[in-house]
Amino acid sequence: MRPFHGDVAGLTSLRLRRLLCFLSRWNLSDTAHALEQETGVSFMPEYLRPLLTQDKWAEAEAYVAGLVDLEDCSRLASLVLARIRVFGVMSKFAVGEASTASAASFRRAEAGLLAHPDLHAVRRVLDSMRSDPVKASRLYGHIHPGAVEAIMKWVAKCPELKFKIRPPPRCPFDRTYIVSLGPRFWECKRRGQKNKAGRRIAAHIIARCFMQRSSGGFF
Repeated sequence: MRPFHGDVAGLTSLRLRRLLCFLSRWNLSDTAHALEQETGVSFMPEYLRPLLTQDKWAEAEAYVAGLVDLEDCSRLASLVLARIRVFGVMSKFAVGEASTASAASFRRAEAGLLAHPDLHAVRRVLDSMRSDPVKASRLYGHIHPGAVEAIMKWVAKCPELKFKIRPPPRCPFDRTYIVSLGPRFWECKRRGQKNKAGRRIAAHIIARCFMQRSSGGFF
């Protein structure tokens, strides 16, 4: 992630996190998620939970993996990814589509189970689903809600993700939070005074001001 022109250390991250808060506040969740994915600067638990509850395990894995260093992550981050991968495989057994799961997904799930003895109970359930496909759906439905809650609990304690969900401090008089919106902002504002519909500055204009990297864009 490149720093903005003139930014001191850590200021770029602060700017981006505040921009994400702004986008979320105005219900621009798709834009916020796209920016979050591109920069890796913030983590939104409210985006992860629906992926888990709706059995979108591959998307959940990609989301979390994109925010941590897979080669040097904490034990909790590794545990979160391991459980997501295992339940991705389980979900295939539950709907009778185990044959559609890739060999790589099985290998990742097995590696996670071997690396984390904490998941011993999960392994037993997976083995039961393999040996008795008829019971697979019932077993999965029984443990799925608890698994989602366990993952979200670990996410809240995971140091990498915990840091990224911490909101920036509120201090409206700190110059760190000041952004120069430039002449385009004031042109839009003057044009907007001609009619009520134009008095609200479009979100993409404010976002562009936040993300501007050209000389003189900030301060």
